[in-house]
Amino acid sequence: MNEGAIKKHTLTSGHKFALAALNTSVRIEQGAIKAAEKERDGVEGRMTNLHY
Repeated sequence: MNEGAIKKHTLTSGHKFALAALNTSVRIEQGAIKAAEKERDGVEGRMTNLHY
């Protein structure tokens, strides 16, 4: 590999920080989705119980 190719594939600290921030925001989003699904399932469960 020449020096240009090596630099191209090397993550700088700025890139690492950006990736870490992106991964964190994805985890937060996934947590919010799971919480919303859990809440929805709970509401549907209560509504089902009311019908019986």
